[in-house]
Amino acid sequence: MNSLKLARIEQNQADDSNNRTLEPDFSHRLSPFTDGLNTHGLSDTIEQITLKADSVLKLLSTQFTDDDRTPNNEQVYYALQSVIHDLGDIRAVMSVFHAISKKQSA
Repeated sequence: MNSLKLARIEQNQADDSNNRTLEPDFSHRLSPFTDGLNTHGLSDTIEQITLKADSVLKLLSTQFTDDDRTPNNEQVYYALQSVIHDLGDIRAVMSVFHAISKKQSA
């Protein structure tokens, strides 16, 4: 079991030992080039997420040109939501990495 999934399960058990919580597997959001969430995996994962967010913002920036093919408001909204979710992914990955590092050093 990869360290991210293990940490998420342990955190869910610590947070709510009496109730079952939903434990979705978001490992597809991590870099496929590394095994586990070590410093190399963290770096690759953050790099991939920031490249995605940067690409969305570059595509979105065409709205502010004089081109007739500009995205409509709904497309702009979902593009911005994509970037917001990517930033949330970065925070979540960093939080789990911190918890794993803290646990390993204890």
